[in-house]
Formats: sequence, C-alpha cells, structure tokens
Amino acid sequence: MGKIAETGHAKNVANFKALTAQVSEMGARYNPSADSIRLSALTTRGIQADQVMSALIKAGSLADNTTNKRIEQFAKISKLITRISATLKMARVSPETMDDAAGFIAKLRGKRRGKPADTSLPSPSSSTIAEPVHHPTTKSVSQRSFDMQQAAFGELVAFIEAQPHYKSNDAALTKEGLNDFLVGLDAANTEAIVVNNTYRQAQQTRNMELYDRQNGLFTIVSEVKAYLKSLPDGINSPDYKNAVKFQFKSFY
Repeated sequence: MGKIAETGHAKNVANFKALTAQVSEMGARYNPSADSIRLSALTTRGIQADQVMSALIKAGSLADNTTNKRIEQFAKISKLITRISATLKMARVSPETMDDAAGFIAKLRGKRRGKPADTSLPSPSSSTIAEPVHHPTTKSVSQRSFDMQQAAFGELVAFIEAQPHYKSNDAALTKEGLNDFLVGLDAANTEAIVVNNTYRQAQQTRNMELYDRQNGLFTIVSEVKAYLKSLPDGINSPDYKNAVKFQFKSFY
C-alpha cells in the first residue's frame, strides 16, 4: 500500500474530527442512546486517533532513517571486498586460496561461480518502509538479502582470519578492522529490523483504531450517520446531508 493510502488514513481522521465538530454544533438535538457515539466518546476517539497517527509518523520517519543507514553501511561491502582481494594477492597466497576467496566474493556480489561477473552488490530496496506488510508471515526479500550479505561477509572474514600471511597496514583491512566492520553490519541490520518491526506494530495499531469492525472509527462514523438518519427529517435533514459529506473510506 502506497502513499495515496497513507494520505487517505490521515484524511479519514480529519473527516472524523470534522463530523464530531458538526454534531457538537447540533447541541441538544444530538442525543444518541449508544454510549459509543455520544459527543464525549467521539471527542475522546478523535484525540486517540491523533495520537495513534502521530506515533505512526514518528515510527515511519525513524524506520526511513535507520533503513537508509543500513543501505549505506552495506553499500560499503562492494569496495571493501575488492580491496580485500588485492590485499590477499599482495600476501602471495596460493592460487587455491585466491580461488576460495573468489568464491566468497562471488557470493557477496550476488553471482554464481562460472557465470559472467556482476560487479555490483544486490541493492535491497527501502520501498518496504513506505508501507510494510501488515501481517508478515515470512521475511521480506529485502531483509533476506541483507541477512545473506551479512552472513556471507562473516564467512569471508573467518576465511581471512585463517590466513597466516594476510596482513595490512590499513586499519580497515586488518583482521581486526574487518571484524569491526562485520560488527557494524550486524548493528545496522539489527537496528533496522527492530525499528521496522516497531513501525509495522504502529501500522497495526492504526488499522485497529480506524478500521476494526467492532469499534473502529469507520464503524463509529457509520453509526453516527445512521443515528442522524433516524431523526425526524431523516435523509432530508440538513444535519444528515452535511454528515454524509464527510467520507470515511476503508482500506481493508
């Protein structure tokens, strides 16, 4: 679900509050027997909806930021593994060792051995941040790609650590430096996972607040309009005609 739907959710909340304002102006003429649609209840629900939407916006912004940081961190792998390969060659390791290293590097570049080289790393999309799946049962393709890159780089680091002649005066290329980089990958990946889970939970809270069939705002709006329709002038009353102008769309 994209940005249009996200805008629609906010429009629904705005229309709910506008409907609440309208029935408030009716004064004593608005006197439903159902507690759920009394003016005090509508006012409270409007406040709750604002809080839920605000929390969702904050969670989404944080998810965007952490996902971008993860993408930036993982993008460094491509250049780093090229430098690792060159450092191995300078260490004059055996052809067999270079061939083994090439296998790890091929995995990181997203290619199979024996196939034409793909010089770029897979670039997991951050589009899932716009609207992650509401009830995920499996990891997204994007998340699997990050996990696989992290695991493959870990295998390469373990392989490098086992090479006694591998040395570098560049801190980033030392065995310690490579391990530090691996730790950074894990931190960026873990943070993104946690924050995106928080965002998905905020979405689910939003969906319950707005679209729950028993007590969501969508249902409440329908009940308010039904009450106005039950008044003496029914569908011909100005109150009802004004109320139906405030549309509340369900996206589920």
